[in-house]
Amino acid sequence: IEHLLRDGKIYVEFKYAWHFLLSSFRRSSKCDLVKSVDDCLKHGANPNNREGPGVTGLMLACMQLSFCGEVGQQVIERVVYFLLLLLKHGAEVNQRDFYGSTALHYAFQSRNYYLPPEEGRLAKKLVVQILIQHNANIYLKNSFGISAIDMAKREGHESWLKTDEASHAQRKERDRAPKKTEASFNLD
Repeated sequence: IEHLLRDGKIYVEFKYAWHFLLSSFRRSSKCDLVKSVDDCLKHGANPNNREGPGVTGLMLACMQLSFCGEVGQQVIERVVYFLLLLLKHGAEVNQRDFYGSTALHYAFQSRNYYLPPEEGRLAKKLVVQILIQHNANIYLKNSFGISAIDMAKREGHESWLKTDEASHAQRKERDRAPKKTEASFNLD
């Protein structure tokens, strides 16, 4: 990659069209995919770049939950690693596609008919929790007026967000409170 970048031969494709790596999501080993994407991101690929109708890498990873087949657990692990890798490199968790949907919308929209229902539900819950832990906004509405919390309620999964709603409210309250600096502590 460094040699090709130095010669300027693949800069545009590398910097802006690295999503092609996801086409091999189900076929390649986790280490190969994560290493390839990590190499691209380390060398300047934009983790927030979009393809198609404004879809980002985070959204594409969430979409992969729908395609977990006989190697479902491996794909779920790959989704989790890929999400964490993108987030580590600065992917914006609340970025929207052209229809206003976020990665959280994509996670809730995923439907897996290949895994046993409980496994599919747990995979979706894990991805939702990762996005929430990285400050995904559960109240953002897409162009159809639907938020992630609306989707969670419709599916009966609002309990996944209950503690997160409380922590979101606590975060808002904490952000409004004056911050203590070293000078404001009493060292007596």
